[in-house]
Amino acid sequence: MLLSGLGKKFALVLIFILSVSGLLLVESCVAPVTMPEHPSAAPEIVSVILYNNPVISPPMYTTDPFTGETYQTFPGGYIAPRGNVTIQVRNPFFEPYTDENGNYINIYYVCYWRHTDTQLDWSSNLLTSTRYVVYQSGSVYTDIVFTYGLEGMIGVRTEHFDNCEIVDFRIQAVTGYFKQGVVYEGKGSEWTEFTVTIPTSDDHGISKPTIRPTSIGPSISNSNNSSQQNSSQSTLIVALIVSVCIITILLAVITYQHKQRKTMSLPTQTQPQ
Repeated sequence: MLLSGLGKKFALVLIFILSVSGLLLVESCVAPVTMPEHPSAAPEIVSVILYNNPVISPPMYTTDPFTGETYQTFPGGYIAPRGNVTIQVRNPFFEPYTDENGNYINIYYVCYWRHTDTQLDWSSNLLTSTRYVVYQSGSVYTDIVFTYGLEGMIGVRTEHFDNCEIVDFRIQAVTGYFKQGVVYEGKGSEWTEFTVTIPTSDDHGISKPTIRPTSIGPSISNSNNSSQQNSSQSTLIVALIVSVCIITILLAVITYQHKQRKTMSLPTQTQPQ
């Protein structure tokens, strides 16, 4: 009975550990976006349109309940940045399909942005949180919209807003599939880079800034792919080490409990009279 109970416990523990390890290994072994030797052309940026709609706080007043006099308690006029940037990309022709694993294969755009004055390198891990991914539309163009301001996707710092905010963008087309925030797979194109200036607080309405996109070849992008692959390998190693440690500890505990029960179950020998 004890051996049977030990076997059941060991089997349950082993199944649990393998299940957890399997989940970690599946995510770790997912191939990142790769750069072929001859990548496709960088995305063609057709236009960039800014719609600036800042929030302007009105003045506030109050009335004295005794005299009936109304006076101003807040002068108003405070301006908070708000608006959006719409980037229109020309879609290359591609017929979407579902592969043998059930993944929807299409072209999607990977977008990064950074504030110019931060001087962050594009391969910095800080940019992971500013990645935005979207499948291309079924028409000729895809509109990629970024909101900016205090609650927007692009945070505009109010202390810089009166002097404009300069934002760098980098966009790549990838043939593959993604699950937002989890998996990104496929073959990447060259990158397109350009800079957009967020207008000052007193500029309202729509504007179309002149941009000069720059095509970036695979040499820079490969550094990003290499960091992704190294990260995946590190996660795989950590997952294996943690799994081995957990299995070892649990086996030691189960073995110890089994010995304790076996000792307690031995009959007490009596001395002959």
